[in-house]
Amino acid sequence: MEHEGIMDAQPGRRGRDGARTGEVGDIATLPASRTQTSPHWLEGLAEAVRRTYGGAAAAPRTALSCDVEERARTLYLPAEMRTLQPHALRWLEGFAGRSGFRVAVGQRHDRVDPLAGRRGGDEPLIARGIAGLMHQTGLPGPLARLSLPHRLLADSPLIDLPALIAMGAHALPDAKQVVLLPNAPLQEVLCDDTRPVRGFACRLETRTGPTLLSHFDGPSLRCIGYSAGRQYVVHVLLAGGTLGAPVLWTRPETLARTEPRFRLFRGRCPEHDVGLIYTTLYYDMLHHRPLPWWIGAEQLTGTQPTLARAG
Repeated sequence: MEHEGIMDAQPGRRGRDGARTGEVGDIATLPASRTQTSPHWLEGLAEAVRRTYGGAAAAPRTALSCDVEERARTLYLPAEMRTLQPHALRWLEGFAGRSGFRVAVGQRHDRVDPLAGRRGGDEPLIARGIAGLMHQTGLPGPLARLSLPHRLLADSPLIDLPALIAMGAHALPDAKQVVLLPNAPLQEVLCDDTRPVRGFACRLETRTGPTLLSHFDGPSLRCIGYSAGRQYVVHVLLAGGTLGAPVLWTRPETLARTEPRFRLFRGRCPEHDVGLIYTTLYYDMLHHRPLPWWIGAEQLTGTQPTLARAG
């Protein structure tokens, strides 16, 4: 099925069992059997973000970092946040309290081997793990590598994160899926979590042209991505939720091993504010041989949603 005008989708419909999907934090209250098998967390996230989305300028990106030690987990925030972004600070302080972190404001914590500063050598574990998932779900050839420089190319289409979440939730009924076991790098960055991960994907028609949208859903892994010309863009969602129910979606150690960014989407009332902590990976598809099947125009002319075969 093709999804014309999907950028205008209004997600948050009723689930397949007739129950209304909840807000971001509600996944923690669902029965265990549903949290393992249901994709409703994405629909709930889309519904919550839909009430707040006011454009990219309304949610500036803020760099974070954290340490995980035996006696203390510390979330480091920029010094200017208290005066320039008080609402974001309130969300992060609430998240830290619920997740067992202490907050250090005004301190600089130097990260080791940042993604943007790579100069060859081994890729970060999270990047290798996500590339492995794409390989497991049918990307031919060797594992995809991160783009250098590590950013969105000027000729790559941008789908802002709120719109991408809405697209993913809207497309869920038509997406095909596969169940995978985490690869070795992913197990390592997720602290030896070997529980299965579900992959979802389908081809979407948007106003800027066709794209392949996919997302992965595991007990300690949530990410969503899309094809962008010569790149594939993946957002690894580490934590998020409304102001009253922020949730850590991964392991604390995983948060410490990434370069997290934070965005707060303001609602009409404070309880509708939604925060997202995530890291973004830009994979180089141009030099990937053979070319990924989603880049060629002839592979994008069919009418059925497609999921790459599990490897």
